[in-house]
Amino acid sequence: MNVLTDFHHGALLRSIFYLFTDRLGFNLDVIDIKTGNYLSEKMGVRSAFSNFLPQNFEKQTSGGIDLDVWEKKVGLATFKDLEEKKYDLYIPTIPASTIHVLNLMKEKNRRDLKVLAFTGNDHMQIDESITDGLISSDEMTYRFASNEIPKIWTVQEIGRHFYSSKYHEITNENQYTIGCFINALPLYNQISKVNSITEGEKEINTYEIWKECENNGKFIFKSYGHGCANGSFADKDLNDVYYDSGSIWHFKVSEGWGHSLLQSMAAGRIVFVLDQIFKWKSAGKYLIPEYTAFHCDWNSIDTLKKIEYLTSDLDRMNEMSYRCWKIAQMIPDYEYEAERVKIWLEKEIFKKTIFN
Repeated sequence: MNVLTDFHHGALLRSIFYLFTDRLGFNLDVIDIKTGNYLSEKMGVRSAFSNFLPQNFEKQTSGGIDLDVWEKKVGLATFKDLEEKKYDLYIPTIPASTIHVLNLMKEKNRRDLKVLAFTGNDHMQIDESITDGLISSDEMTYRFASNEIPKIWTVQEIGRHFYSSKYHEITNENQYTIGCFINALPLYNQISKVNSITEGEKEINTYEIWKECENNGKFIFKSYGHGCANGSFADKDLNDVYYDSGSIWHFKVSEGWGHSLLQSMAAGRIVFVLDQIFKWKSAGKYLIPEYTAFHCDWNSIDTLKKIEYLTSDLDRMNEMSYRCWKIAQMIPDYEYEAERVKIWLEKEIFKKTIFN
């Protein structure tokens, strides 16, 4: 069975590869429809790719990939492929581009094509008139999508290289280091209006809280990502960067799924999060108070109090962090999630047996 998908970012593409190719066995072709080159290059001057070039694969996507499976089952779709090749399933991760891709396909090739919108870490509006189903890791997208189309919530699989076979112990050198993996963190230096579960709409400046905690002077705060103080790293190297910190700060208010949260847990690093923010978010299911996360009040005072508690006793900190790492080895169960999707595809999307 042939599957076509777009390129949004490396981690999302990898999760589609894990689910549909590595676990379910489909062939996968990838196009880039994120840039203006998509339509301007329509005549096939070059491949439909722009961001997802072979030389970028190593940095963006390769961590945790079985390269033998990738080379056998994954291809780079050209415009000629879109016009001529017969696909069974199209999985857009950028819904607004769906109609443009469909218009490039010949009518005979579109006849039996199933369009399955896929949302990962972002809340998206789905055009249900051209969508046969929705698979989402963002709980809010799943909840708000119409019941008129088949839909399933599942856990987006993070890079397998984040799961180490051993716990990486916290030492005196990184005990007081707090890492942050919110991309472009300084851009959060503004008032955000957020709905609190118990208190209604509240205002918060998360970057201001970060700076207040940093200025405390007792702890070392490091931020990673584009525009962040400590730079950005290739995805395949990120697990080592997580180990450099003793715990992780993730006061992000516009979170969909939460890659960094699961990656932190897999590294055995407890996460500090804003209380209630993840109550109705996908990652909230795994943020267990004082097991995998500390839920902080919306201010630096309570945040520093909880950081102080975690870091004040190194033996206890390692005991708690080891427990966090052990929990991450058990949840989520990606094999079970793939089986759920498999059954759903046959029952709700194709309405026939497609797996041997």
